[in-house]
Amino acid sequence: MKGRRLLTLSALALAFACEDQKAPTGPAGLRPPANPSAMISDGAHGGNPDFFFLPPLVPNPVNDPNYDRGKANNALEASLAVEICELGAAPVDALGHAVATDCVAGPPLKRFAPGTGAVRQQGSADDGFYMAQWKTKDSNLNLSKFYRIKVFVDGAHDTLGIADLDPVASQKELKNARTGEVIPLLDDGTLPIKFRVETGALCHVGVALCNSVTVTNNSPTGFQIVTVDGGAGAIAGAKFPNGWLPSTGPQSVVVTIASVNTGTSNPATGTETTPCHGGLVLEQFPGCFNFTTTPALTRNDSGDEFATSVIVAVCYSLQGSGDPREKFAEMYSSGPNELPHALPDAPDVGILGPAARNCTTNVIGSNNSKGVTGLASAAWRKVKGGLGQFFGVQTAYAVDLGLGGFSKGFSNVGPALSARLEPISVTEQSSISPVNVGLYVRIVGNNHHGEQENSVGLGGLPVTWTIAPGNGFLSTVANPDAESNQVTVITNPNDIDIDRPGTSGFAEVNWRLPTAAGTYTLTATGPTIGGPVTFTYTVLSLGLNVLAGTWVNENPETGNNTRDIFSIDGNAVFVHAFGACSPQDCDWGTVTGDTSAWLSTHKITAVWNQGFVVSTQTIEFISSERLTITTHYDFTPEDGRTDFSATENFTREAIP
Repeated sequence: MKGRRLLTLSALALAFACEDQKAPTGPAGLRPPANPSAMISDGAHGGNPDFFFLPPLVPNPVNDPNYDRGKANNALEASLAVEICELGAAPVDALGHAVATDCVAGPPLKRFAPGTGAVRQQGSADDGFYMAQWKTKDSNLNLSKFYRIKVFVDGAHDTLGIADLDPVASQKELKNARTGEVIPLLDDGTLPIKFRVETGALCHVGVALCNSVTVTNNSPTGFQIVTVDGGAGAIAGAKFPNGWLPSTGPQSVVVTIASVNTGTSNPATGTETTPCHGGLVLEQFPGCFNFTTTPALTRNDSGDEFATSVIVAVCYSLQGSGDPREKFAEMYSSGPNELPHALPDAPDVGILGPAARNCTTNVIGSNNSKGVTGLASAAWRKVKGGLGQFFGVQTAYAVDLGLGGFSKGFSNVGPALSARLEPISVTEQSSISPVNVGLYVRIVGNNHHGEQENSVGLGGLPVTWTIAPGNGFLSTVANPDAESNQVTVITNPNDIDIDRPGTSGFAEVNWRLPTAAGTYTLTATGPTIGGPVTFTYTVLSLGLNVLAGTWVNENPETGNNTRDIFSIDGNAVFVHAFGACSPQDCDWGTVTGDTSAWLSTHKITAVWNQGFVVSTQTIEFISSERLTITTHYDFTPEDGRTDFSATENFTREAIP
């Protein structure tokens, strides 16, 4: 039962809620203050640490150790709303413990709409707060009911903070039921609802760098700029021209720009443990920022949220580092329902200042209780292999216009190395005989984007060559004896020929093909678009007819086999051989060749037993104009000569 001993409104409790902290440890919807003297949320019970009420609802928080002067967000006045609703049940039980409850269905009892001046900014820039004046007498409060004050950004799903009230008979003062603090009403019936919103109030928990600002569709200056300060100036931001919002939607929204934790970054490989743009194979580098609007805007049939393009810009870590990749970054955008895509190049002038374009470790580092320190890994300070130099985190000035991009919608925005993989060698080849093949690809990038593209080879990037088992073996030029199914080659950073400029960015591999007939494939991949590049090589099946005819030893002075004559009958091959004798060649006769290894090795064998010696030939087809024949002579003991072998090349006898 509600008590009647208090003579005014009784603030039973303050509760804080936000979209990113939905799991309070106490009863849902209520939380007693961790520090009753200040009533500042510490986030431990689901509260929003960047929002709190001010006197007269709570004692003055200025001296509380959690109070951080200078973090007030004074740019939300046009978007903040305050509502008072009737609760469906008491928010506390008889022992004063919080009970989960919510507003009854229907419109609120009182609404202070955004943009009407009913919620106004107060105080200095550092200690700024907002206030709405509620004349409680005009709301006809029911003494048997409980009421809730809710503060929120118009269009947001969750409130920034709530305070639950217990009306009593008197209209002169209210009392906090938990602390006994007396809170007087103004003019015997007006409750000043004062609250402070800090810069991180609309950001995810743990986000170190964030800012939220109300942006309208029309400004006297012709444009509006929202930035995130990294300590030395703006390291991310957006520039909004007049008319950027569609006429059919809201004409004023809250723009929030928040840093995205991409985990550990490796500048040598351009990898992140949690990439800014998931699924994008390009190398990516800090920083990464999430751009959103509240309320969220509806995309049109073309997928655009905005009526005209907005320029977005973020810091970039490679420029000025001496890294040959530094001038080839491009702004990319991606989202939950948006595949990563490059943004048209735009100048960052007026958004990121020359001294504030860097993603230094004291800007993008670990979070702390007092504000901004960063998200980047110490890996940025290590020496990385491959290019053999320090990758310092330098100014973010990048590409030709500064690292900015034109965007028609908001999502994750961050830089990626705009690289493309191109084949240089012919991608489809064939022959009737297996060969060792040298193949080339090239990685190129554009250091001028848009209409003035200038493709330049990019050195220092990895190309991985891969074949499936049974497709032969791969080796590098640097280590030709180490063969495997996969090798990685780093593209050459400098021109491979001083007389041929523009030959950087190449990667080469040696491919030893199988001897058996068939089609074999090899793929080349890299941190690029346009891949993988696939090469195919077809080893043609050879019929025995390629042997038909007379083949003559290339050495006219040979003392061994001088010529072979091949005749074919279906799948049978007959070999008629001759040896060096005087005054004319000795006729060894004709034997049937063994063709069991022909399909796999293009070889046949033939054996002649001449009584005093057994001569065995291994005949290998090299090309349509050349054979290699190895003859082994196995003499009988009675003959007494030493066995030996001779390998000689034979060419096809010209037909007169």
